[in-house]
Amino acid sequence: MASSNAFSTTFSSSILSPMYQPSCASSYNKYAAASTWHASFSIFTFAVTGASVSKRSTTYSPSESISASSDAFRKDISSSREIFIITNTPPFYIVVYRKNGNSASNIFIYFKIISYYVFFISNLLTRISNPTIMYKGKYRKEVGGVKKVLTYIMLFSILCALYTPCAVADGYTVTLSPRRSVTLKPGQTQQVSISITPVNLIDHTVLWTSENEYIASVSQKGVITAHAAGSTTVKAMIESGDYATLTVNVSGNPVKSLSIKEPYVELPLGSTHQMEAVINSNADDKRVKWFSDDESIATIDADGKVTAVGYGTALITLLSVNGMTAQATVYVPAEVASILLDPAALMISPGDSRMLDAYVFPGNAQKRELTWESSNPEIARVDQEGNVTAVKNGQCQIRAMTENGVYAIAEVTVAKVPSTLSFKEETVYLTRTNRTQQITPVITPENASDAILTWATSDENIALVENGKVIGMGFGSATITATSENGLTAKCTVVVTEEATGAAFSQEAYRVFVGSDPFTPEIVFTPKGAADQIISYTSGNPNIITVSEDGTVTPKNIGKTFLRAETAGGLTFEAEIFIVEDTREISFPLDNYILTEHTTLALTVTAQSESAVVPDLKWESSIPSVCAVIDGTLYAQSEGATVITASTLDSALSCMCTVTVIDNPTVETKLIALTFDNGPGQYTEEILSALDAFGVKATFFLLGKNVQENPQIAALYKETEHEIGNHTFENISLNTASVADISKSLAKTDAAIIKAVGREATVLRAPDANLSARLMATFLDERPFVGWSSIIPDMVPGATKESVHDAMLSAAYDNAILVLHESSEATGECMYDLLREMILSGYRFVTVSELKTLLGDTSAVFTTKR
Repeated sequence: MASSNAFSTTFSSSILSPMYQPSCASSYNKYAAASTWHASFSIFTFAVTGASVSKRSTTYSPSESISASSDAFRKDISSSREIFIITNTPPFYIVVYRKNGNSASNIFIYFKIISYYVFFISNLLTRISNPTIMYKGKYRKEVGGVKKVLTYIMLFSILCALYTPCAVADGYTVTLSPRRSVTLKPGQTQQVSISITPVNLIDHTVLWTSENEYIASVSQKGVITAHAAGSTTVKAMIESGDYATLTVNVSGNPVKSLSIKEPYVELPLGSTHQMEAVINSNADDKRVKWFSDDESIATIDADGKVTAVGYGTALITLLSVNGMTAQATVYVPAEVASILLDPAALMISPGDSRMLDAYVFPGNAQKRELTWESSNPEIARVDQEGNVTAVKNGQCQIRAMTENGVYAIAEVTVAKVPSTLSFKEETVYLTRTNRTQQITPVITPENASDAILTWATSDENIALVENGKVIGMGFGSATITATSENGLTAKCTVVVTEEATGAAFSQEAYRVFVGSDPFTPEIVFTPKGAADQIISYTSGNPNIITVSEDGTVTPKNIGKTFLRAETAGGLTFEAEIFIVEDTREISFPLDNYILTEHTTLALTVTAQSESAVVPDLKWESSIPSVCAVIDGTLYAQSEGATVITASTLDSALSCMCTVTVIDNPTVETKLIALTFDNGPGQYTEEILSALDAFGVKATFFLLGKNVQENPQIAALYKETEHEIGNHTFENISLNTASVADISKSLAKTDAAIIKAVGREATVLRAPDANLSARLMATFLDERPFVGWSSIIPDMVPGATKESVHDAMLSAAYDNAILVLHESSEATGECMYDLLREMILSGYRFVTVSELKTLLGDTSAVFTTKR
């Protein structure tokens, strides 16, 4: 067996180098005395003396401290060379202790055997003559020969496979100095030192934290800085989770109670309010800081002065020097800025009632309830809904006012007023030689006190009007409007044309069934656009037909005659009239027809017998969007089935057939959205007729002014499936007008559309197309803004049916949005032919909202480009 010194030297170099190496037994005493075990364990001592091994054991209870001075421990380490196996399963430990005679030099090693550590003790094993193996609390001594060698190999393999040196003890003791507490004055600092046992060669990372850094903070080097009176705790924690704490007392009277005098404040926009902090009176340091969680609504300065800068709610936080907080709520309600009453001036007869419409701006204003009052209830009363009732003749004011004092006034005049207003002439024709004409209003009752009218023309470049006298200025048509002070209107169309050089009925001959309803033949003047006034109509044989002053023809008996007309310019023209017997039955050759998409087929109708004449027919498709029928010609648009009906004009006879439309693989279907601006217009009816005939849906952007002036035309949209859009009241620019003016314009247009059309406008279009980000955020929260792909030049001077037709086909492409105008004659004239040609070219018509959905577009501004 090697000498003691050899054992000590070899053991130290091979095992102790990565381990904790106290220089004497008292080092172990220092560690053990600070350690408290939490499970029973035993120390098994294997004394190695020559070739013999003896075992001793001592059992220790939980929480019992081990110290080198205890009798049991001194007994356990009394041998010259000993291996201590301290068990606690799991974990369990090995302690190897070497006492070098009476020398003060002692070697102590502490191993934690857990978590698959491996350590090498080959040199140690070579120094132990008789190794001892302990298994389940038992051991046996192996000696000599092969068994000894096998024991070495087995013990070495187990230890190499399972264990490695552990440089971290099972638990550490962290101690601070000062140990328990320290007292500082605000602004003072204190260095805190830390000691960690047991000591090893690894540098521990220490995390320093303060429970309240407003009272005292600590750096990562352990320097404490006092800030404000109070008490906090500083903690030093190492990576194992062991830590020590130190109470830091900062002398003085701290802030113990903190609040804001007014926890809820409501401020008008732009106003200010002084917030007041309430702090316990004996606090040494009453400094505070103020914060706002939303400075877009309310700001607050260092002195607690709050300024309301936007609508909404903001949370104000008050912070003391020692970290206490208090909060208050600031609410800035949106206030009413203006009110609009419509109408602003009202004339009604005694006993009549009229509702005043009130528009409050902005739309998100709070406290928008109105109080209505009359300046003279003996002349006119008003209820709290804005309904004005006239009492007796006179004048007064109706005022609507909000809680914050914003108000609007409507002037009311109570008098006997006209109940009806119209013109004797519906249409007036003017030429170069006949440039002026007086138009006559018809007012009832004749003794109405308000006989003064306001006159206006829709286009001063075409016709002027002064007190009912119309003067032609240029070729075209204009609408003359007379308005009474109580809001009644009458309209007359003025047509200024070239002198008519020729005139004729639209057909050279008319074939009409005996007993048919009266009809009025159309008259065509030349050159195109010219017009003249018809002064007389004549029937060639009153027994066959009669004709009224306005040219209405009534069939009487079977026969042939003529119809003659004469103009004020001296032109005369005729047409033949055939009155024939009625047909008793009509039918289609087939009951069922099959067409492919985007193709056409002319249907024929047969009479009951060969001698019977097929009368003029009207045609109808139950689903025009599948297959439309125009004058007996089918236009297949999309897959599906529809029923085609042909009826006599008086609906006395009819026949039906079924048309099935199947896919056409040779034609690619393309989507297109037609839009019409500035409606309703002069040619709205013609455009709607063409669209409805083909089952085509479009989007109409209406001007509120035009809707108010043409309610009868606007009513044509009611029974359609066309989409309605808001185009402002009178083409107001959304980029130059104020937000209030824009809101007023859109609101008035919405109200006019709902009143005339019976439904809301679902989309917006600005006359100047572009919207700033500010306006988009204000007006596009509920409905999208719609742009366009192309504007068809149908309103330029000289626009013709052919030019509009060609421009449309040139601008059309898949997913395009095209703009036309309802006041364009050329558009009205070409619509039938244009739709027919585009359907056969593979186009399917949708509204802009349908196109937006089909394209999956979710933006607030929608347009398409080629």
